Amino acid sequence: MNLIEPILRHATLQPDVIAIIDSDRSITYGELAPLVLCTASHLAAHGVEAGDRVGVCLKDNGQHLVALLAVSRMGAVVVPIDWRARPAEQERVASALGVKLALVEPESRAGFHCPAVPLDAAWHRGVGTAAPCAESSCEWDAPFHLTSTSGTTTGAPKFLLKTHLQLYFTIAILFDLLSLPRGCRLLSTRPLYFGSARQRIVGHLCRGDGVIVHPPLVTAEEYVALATRHNATVGSIGPPFLRQLLRLSTAGGLLLPGMMALCCGGSPLLAEEKLETAERITPNFFENYSTAAAGVVAMLRPEDIRRRPASVGRPHPLVAVEVVGNDDRRLEPGAVGLLRCRSPALGTGVTGPGGWEAAGEGFRDGWYYPGEYAVIDEDGYVFANGRTVETIMRGNAKIHPPEIETVLCQHEAVAEAAVIGRPAGGDTEIVAFVIGRRPVGGGELLAHCRRHLTPYKVPQRVIVLAEMPRNAAGKIAKSELRRRLDIDATANGDEAVSGGDNRLVI
Repeated sequence: MNLIEPILRHATLQPDVIAIIDSDRSITYGELAPLVLCTASHLAAHGVEAGDRVGVCLKDNGQHLVALLAVSRMGAVVVPIDWRARPAEQERVASALGVKLALVEPESRAGFHCPAVPLDAAWHRGVGTAAPCAESSCEWDAPFHLTSTSGTTTGAPKFLLKTHLQLYFTIAILFDLLSLPRGCRLLSTRPLYFGSARQRIVGHLCRGDGVIVHPPLVTAEEYVALATRHNATVGSIGPPFLRQLLRLSTAGGLLLPGMMALCCGGSPLLAEEKLETAERITPNFFENYSTAAAGVVAMLRPEDIRRRPASVGRPHPLVAVEVVGNDDRRLEPGAVGLLRCRSPALGTGVTGPGGWEAAGEGFRDGWYYPGEYAVIDEDGYVFANGRTVETIMRGNAKIHPPEIETVLCQHEAVAEAAVIGRPAGGDTEIVAFVIGRRPVGGGELLAHCRRHLTPYKVPQRVIVLAEMPRNAAGKIAKSELRRRLDIDATANGDEAVSGGDNRLVI
């Protein structure tokens, strides 16, 4: 028994129910099961065996999902490789993670060290003539996939392995918190390269739900139209896209009235944004605070949004979450410290590009440390205080960028903000990058910061950008912001204004 068997069983239970919809076709559960089994047989004909690592470097569509399910069903390990990445990066990941065979698009130019099989007409003829794969010997403890973090702060992703059972618990915890009825339809517009996108889709397919797979880079208007056309009842988006939806919404009614659950995660949201979303987009809004290693660490459910809008919610009973000091001793409620968690969903770090300790993440004594500062209040609500590697030291003071970013975003002219520290003259300079809702001067923003922040937390520079650099997950790439500073951000016409208070009030 493994995680794929429940999906295949729906071929008997509900053969005419649509499992997958993409831009080209719809696939029912009755069609999906033989397609997965024949694809597994065709993979075996290419020499793939249980335990082998198979690179899946495919676009975001139903074909990608069929390949993923087939690789997992035969006991091989899915290694997601971003098809948008440059060939050198694709090869670096495949080589470092020991990929035996890679599935690629027909037009792919990647130069893998291993055989690369294009999913072209010849591939589909081979699948069409293959006999369905025999009963799988893959069990719950078999590896399911290698997944990666986003590399937001360092620019280098870190990899971990999850078994079928660990992924099952990841899915079970998520769906228990969402409390969704059967028969939902997920609208997936996030890259299937992301572990969170794959996990949600596999979870919905296990339940017998429908999944609408659409390539990323949709506009807010297109997303609403897709949700309406396909009767989508579940959505999963990131904060930048949520802000696009908020700009599209009006006070006259709900933007997505049919959503039973709109989930958002990946980077911090303001309390005001969560309240606005519940009022103007859907009252069924969930903020999930997750990590690639542990899955959902905490979730802010609709009934919690008015109680603790600044928090990221509370953990599931199966997830142990603590805040500890540098000595790994648990701190009292209300104290700021290092977040750590453990659960049956926790994966295992593996050797690969980046390494697990590069961004403050790590496994110790059965706990996973995601490299975050946090606070847990007396009622168990978690408040994220930013990543440890982003923490700015000025003199003897610790400054958490999310505090400054929140203050900047409270200015009516600021749509988004990112704050970093960089060495300067024996101390640390605080630099803020912002995107404006309207033309705004850095001096105006510095004056706003002086009114709301302790003097030593006020940025020394504010740089107004047309857009933020982002990684594949859509998160602000702070490593790229640091690189831009090194080559002088003002060279491209960005507005840099100095004037922060350099005095340390400690």
